[in-house]
Amino acid sequence: MKNLLDTIELEAERMSKDLVELYASIQSKLSEMTIYTGQSVDAQLKTVDQLAIEVNCSISKASTLIQTIHDVEMDMGSVQELYDQVQQIKKSLDYLEELHRTTPLH
Repeated sequence: MKNLLDTIELEAERMSKDLVELYASIQSKLSEMTIYTGQSVDAQLKTVDQLAIEVNCSISKASTLIQTIHDVEMDMGSVQELYDQVQQIKKSLDYLEELHRTTPLH
């Protein structure tokens, strides 16, 4: 009976050591996972920050492009007015030229 109790005691002691090692291993893996999770969150935050910077830059450039297009559109109105004036002058010159050709000189 004493031999059986000794065996059980030794087996319990071995199981206790295995359990302590298993617990230490789990704790080590959890610590490692915590580190990796922290690094992952840091990487994601940096990525989001960089994305925000890029989006803001893109918005700024788009706004500049829109303003430039607006300015060009305004300038094109002036060019159209100038073109119309040149066309009127050309018509007037053509009329005067035709009038000069058809009018006899005295």
